[in-house]
Amino acid sequence: LEVLQAGPRYVEQKIQIRVTIPEGLTVRQIIREIDEVEGMPFTGAEFEDELRMQHIVSNYAPSPSAMPPGALEPYEGLLFPDTYYLGPESTPEELLTQMLTRFDEVLTRLGYGAAPQTVGMSAYETVVLASLIEREARIGSERAKISRVIHNRLAADWYLGIDASNIYVTGHTQLTPTDFKSESPYNTRQTKGLPPTPIAAAGRASLEAAVAPEAGAWMYYVRTDEGGIMGAHTFALDA
Repeated sequence: LEVLQAGPRYVEQKIQIRVTIPEGLTVRQIIREIDEVEGMPFTGAEFEDELRMQHIVSNYAPSPSAMPPGALEPYEGLLFPDTYYLGPESTPEELLTQMLTRFDEVLTRLGYGAAPQTVGMSAYETVVLASLIEREARIGSERAKISRVIHNRLAADWYLGIDASNIYVTGHTQLTPTDFKSESPYNTRQTKGLPPTPIAAAGRASLEAAVAPEAGAWMYYVRTDEGGIMGAHTFALDA
């Protein structure tokens, strides 16, 4: 009777702050996204400060102090795009740990530990390739084909010629003749091989396409909006 008379007991719910990071963002853009989240217990600048301490690393990437020559941002492509939940007392370290842990979990499930055997490159190089797919693909069904073109060009010792990496380093959405001739390792028109780091945070679909490219001999793709589908590419063999 006393319980009924007291009425329902309300359990205090913990406040959750939802942080959603879309695919294809750079570290700089992710920092700006953090500043846009309502109720965030820390700023984007404080999150960046945590990055610069470099004490939390991925199992699938070089340590920040051992990045390839020419690398601009050691955490580029390693902050997995997903939705995360924080509390009012959460710290930048907590979010960074969640993002890197999720990144490693996804790569483990996709078999990145065996990348040298399956695609002939290290797990980190495969992540770099996945970031190119993320920035190039506009249609999900084309990701594995674009992956194959990149793999084929690497195998043939071609220049990749992927302007998304040049856009990444210059910040120019409209590239100039000077940009095309730059000696940056991110200019894949002038430098053979992959860029030294990822150029964006690849989502699971692009990461999967990078490690499991579709079988084919394509060497080219160009956006043609084929079939009236915006963003669709046409793929072609070596002429």
